Amino acid sequence: LCKDIRDPRVSSVAMAHADAAASARHGYGAAWDITFSFASSLAAKAAILLSVPDILAKAGPQAALSPQEIAATLPSEFPNLDFLSRLLRFLASKGILRLSRSVGDEGQIQCRYSLTEAATFFVVDGNPSNLAQYMLFQVTEPFQTPWHLFHRCVLEGGEAFEKAHGKDVWTYMKENEQLKDLCNAGMASSSAVIMPKIFQFYNGFNHIHSLADVGGGIGGALRQIAAAFPHIQGINFDLPHVIATAPDIPGVVHVGGNMFESVPSAEGIFMKRIMHDWNDESCRKILRNCHKALPPQGRLIIVDMVLDETNPSSPLEQRKLTLDMVMIALTDEGKERSEREWRHLLSSAGFDKVHIYGNGFMYSVIEAFQATQ
Repeated sequence: LCKDIRDPRVSSVAMAHADAAASARHGYGAAWDITFSFASSLAAKAAILLSVPDILAKAGPQAALSPQEIAATLPSEFPNLDFLSRLLRFLASKGILRLSRSVGDEGQIQCRYSLTEAATFFVVDGNPSNLAQYMLFQVTEPFQTPWHLFHRCVLEGGEAFEKAHGKDVWTYMKENEQLKDLCNAGMASSSAVIMPKIFQFYNGFNHIHSLADVGGGIGGALRQIAAAFPHIQGINFDLPHVIATAPDIPGVVHVGGNMFESVPSAEGIFMKRIMHDWNDESCRKILRNCHKALPPQGRLIIVDMVLDETNPSSPLEQRKLTLDMVMIALTDEGKERSEREWRHLLSSAGFDKVHIYGNGFMYSVIEAFQATQ
């Protein structure tokens, strides 16, 4: 009988080569995915501009449409069916749409598309909690250009948006009505998604009768709060040119001003996604003004991200760290902060009693009370 007399060293070398080849293939694939990661958001943008999610939603909750049926509803006499079919196929491959296949009478493959749970957030009509407008302003050209200048920010410091456009994002939006309107609409619809989640795990609004939303935009968040807690008298506070476009909201008054100078007095002061726009020094100025405006028993309610420094690779933390990159692109030293950083920042502005709620959600509530309590 012949025995296997292969040199075990040769076998080990072959296995090592095979492992190295597999690792290289995996690395190449990962690098490829990173290289073309922009494709998903820009393809989704195209679908939103074509109203594809709305077309599918109007067909009914169980409906699945063919590219031909979708094309028939587009505002074009001769839409490019090949381009549309390939766009839909790509969106399905990324889990943005759902693809179902069947075989026709003549043996041809028929494709039909329907909404996934993710795609329902891009349905605009009759859906105030959609993220379509929020998506569109994030991927609009003025907001994308600063990303190409990150390397200069590392080498030179400074603000990516200002390097790209010659002015900061706030001045740019003030001078560009269309972009400002898109941003306001996006932030308002984002609030419609975020605030109901906040109400599920935070009950502090039950204990106050007046609330000032500092940096409240056109009042999207305060509209949600006033509807859920009608006993609260709301004050929506933002720059005068922002307040000028705010709609009437029951139980809410709009006040123009500058949070770096002063903020309205109320039993509670609310700030949603404001602090992350600014560096620590600027945040302290805002927080000290809040401290002055609050009564002794008043509470500061901040809705913002809290980074988990122990698990940066989890899907939730990856989303938060993506927003940290957005801060580099759009703000002057704005950033997302960890619990340690939040507590230090608040303490330095006179708030030493801090509670954090909702760490399992993308946005947490950071509740703080004055040090005099």
